[in-house]
Amino acid sequence: MALLASVKSDAQGQFTATHDAIGAGPVLVRATYQGVSFNAFLPPGRPQVDVEVFDVSKDPKTIVPASHVIIFQPRDGKLIGAEEYNVKNDSKPAVAYFRTEGNFEFAIPDKATLQNVTATGSLGMDVPQASIDKGKGRYRHRVRVSSRRNEHPSFVRGSVSRQFSEPEASCRLCGHAYSAGCASRRHTHRRRHQRRRPGTGHECVSP
Repeated sequence: MALLASVKSDAQGQFTATHDAIGAGPVLVRATYQGVSFNAFLPPGRPQVDVEVFDVSKDPKTIVPASHVIIFQPRDGKLIGAEEYNVKNDSKPAVAYFRTEGNFEFAIPDKATLQNVTATGSLGMDVPQASIDKGKGRYRHRVRVSSRRNEHPSFVRGSVSRQFSEPEASCRLCGHAYSAGCASRRHTHRRRHQRRRPGTGHECVSP
């Protein structure tokens, strides 16, 4: 992704950027406010775009964790794991939740490899997230969760893989067993969260 132009807004928040590529194809417009990036897409042929920015809050209570899903599936001699947070920001007055030290953490098992972490917001794109290695299999990620009317929940997903060292492995969450030779069996944990009682509503599904 090439940088086309860099400008500063005036006292009214207005800005103007010029480049031959602007208008010829889709352009990602990124505004930095209080050290946090806010994005908007400028489609081809459109002369202007509004980038919505918010004051930034570090308070975890800013977001509501709607669900927490963990999926395991053997594949090609490896156990693939995926963990997904489904969160929504209904803050009033509206703020963006962000922490420079990382506000989402993934812990991976011994001998496992962190494959990738992505975040999906209102633009509907999976955006890769840089990992902050905290040691002992813990990785934190800086993910901005903004507050917008009618915005769909934000998804934060992390995936790991681990080579089977034994013919069978088991899940510590429920004791479910996985066989290295069972390449298509998928196992899912779902947790539906509530603000007052986080972690309630655990489901264990093995189709």
